[in-house]
Amino acid sequence: MESTKEALDNQLEKVTEEIKKQNSKFETFYLKGDADSLSQVFTKDVVQYLPHQPATIGLDSLIKNSKLQMSWGKWKFKLTTIEVKISGKMAAERGSYKLTFTSNEESPIPSSVDTGHYIVLWEELDGKWKIVWDTPVTELPI
Repeated sequence: MESTKEALDNQLEKVTEEIKKQNSKFETFYLKGDADSLSQVFTKDVVQYLPHQPATIGLDSLIKNSKLQMSWGKWKFKLTTIEVKISGKMAAERGSYKLTFTSNEESPIPSSVDTGHYIVLWEELDGKWKIVWDTPVTELPI
């Protein structure tokens, strides 16, 4: 019989692997410019806090903003999960990121590379882990 600690460790391992899979999907969707598929990663009532702008509230707004950003060029994310904490159907992920943006002629922003960390709140809904709150924090100075 599995001890409580072993069961919790196994659950944490499974949730961490699911979160890493979802992060991989996010990276792929951005790389391919596929904003509509972000609905597989974010909840309908997601709140995203990006640097230097107001919060994005709701999946429709997030997809609309992502489509606009994706029209400016190529976005390549590398997400690295550092730690996951779980409680029931909720999980908090602490990680780091590297973002390489390659602008096109229509882009209002230049090509750039950004690095930083993030805290994400995940919720299990219908057997899928999705992002409820997303808070990236850049390491670059303003």
